[in-house]
Amino acid sequence: MSEMKVDILIPYSGQGGVEMVVNQTALFLISKGCKVRVIQMVWDGTPWLNASIDFYPLRRERVQDIEQFTDLYGVFLESNGMPDAVLATPWPFLAYVARRALKVLGREADCRIISWLHAPVEIYEKYGVGGMERLAFADKVFCLTKAEEQRINNMLGVGKATMIYNPIDSEKLSGVSEVHNENRTGHTLLYVGRLSEEKGVDILLRAIACTKFPWELVLIGDGKDRSRLEEIGDMLEVSHRVKWLGWQEKPWAYGIRNGAEFLALASEYEGFALVIAEALAAGIPVISTPVGIAPELIRPGENGYLYETGQVSQLVEILDYIADNKLPVPDRETCVGSVKSFEQQSAMEDFWNKISEE
Repeated sequence: MSEMKVDILIPYSGQGGVEMVVNQTALFLISKGCKVRVIQMVWDGTPWLNASIDFYPLRRERVQDIEQFTDLYGVFLESNGMPDAVLATPWPFLAYVARRALKVLGREADCRIISWLHAPVEIYEKYGVGGMERLAFADKVFCLTKAEEQRINNMLGVGKATMIYNPIDSEKLSGVSEVHNENRTGHTLLYVGRLSEEKGVDILLRAIACTKFPWELVLIGDGKDRSRLEEIGDMLEVSHRVKWLGWQEKPWAYGIRNGAEFLALASEYEGFALVIAEALAAGIPVISTPVGIAPELIRPGENGYLYETGQVSQLVEILDYIADNKLPVPDRETCVGSVKSFEQQSAMEDFWNKISEE
């Protein structure tokens, strides 16, 4: 198995979490002795992949119909040889692409196809890049939560899907241990992420406007919704309790330096919400809506709290109870311990064990 040839098949690329995890995974598989090829259907020329990984962009111009991906990959395989496994990510549609290309070449029995999802199937289905019917073309489905694993297995058969751990980027956590317990003089919420409408940052502003205790909010990130959120802050008369810090390379250490005591999320939906695992790894408890990994990872009172999406009053109640010492502030060690499986080495070893299964 150490000589396994693995194709990582992707449609497009950006500079986000999927690209980070593909880099981590490819490098780890190479360290295990695998021959890894990252094959990108359409590439705009922006570098994103580690230079030591074999990279094959197949096309520069966007396709009119993603069905064309089948021919693109088939031609590539004819010219460059067959893999032992295909990691088709993140779209379910790419499992179908791999299956069709291999079938045309008469080689589908020689290769294992794994659909590697980075969000719930319903999100991909919503954007027209495959749903359950496309996942059926995969031999195995890797997904990021137990709830999604159960949903897929209920639809496609027991054993079709398995949960894997999205690895935490240790670089983002650097410097955290040096700043813990500094500047924690009041009650301060931290938000890390994009400032866009579906993230519900206005919920956080409305909540701190209603609490008995003057909670503060530290925002790390930026986005098209910032001006609207600033107006809401002004209207609610809480602007003096909000820090707009923009994007930061080391958000967790920077957030703690600015007094952050809880990560707060108010998202309507999340594919996974890696920031929750990262915050806990940094020793920061989390207050979140039940999105992504939150319902499976957050244990109320131990490493954070959950409240219903859009329910400002529930969030206010949690914050007031914390301020009044009616709810405990989870300790750092418990938070860190709750995400040990997401540490990069542990997560990658788990991934290796699952991709190596026959």
